[in-house]
Amino acid sequence: MNRHMIEYDLSSRGAHGVKIGKTGNGIGVVAHEDLGYNVLRREFGLDGEDQVAHWRPAFKATKAYAKKSMAKVIKYVKTGNESAFNLPSNVDKINQGVVDKGKGFSKEIAPFVK
Repeated sequence: MNRHMIEYDLSSRGAHGVKIGKTGNGIGVVAHEDLGYNVLRREFGLDGEDQVAHWRPAFKATKAYAKKSMAKVIKYVKTGNESAFNLPSNVDKINQGVVDKGKGFSKEIAPFVK
């Protein structure tokens, strides 16, 4: 493939202003790693990557934890008995500083929670 064809191909895919130098390197081009694709490559062993399951076991564990937790929430809603949660006795009250630290996160994530 010659330089002009590569430049045209990149331009038609949205990488405008790309020039291929005589060395074959792109000039004025910045490449960004596709993290989502790389995660999937590793998770499922695509494109020659060794398969290392990370997210599937994490999601499975989260599902099991959520199921167990929701059973406790339902028990609490039905009975009002806080012991459903097996809370430790030495839990302190949360202070205002900790609440304030969480406000920034809440503000950023709130538009996406419906």
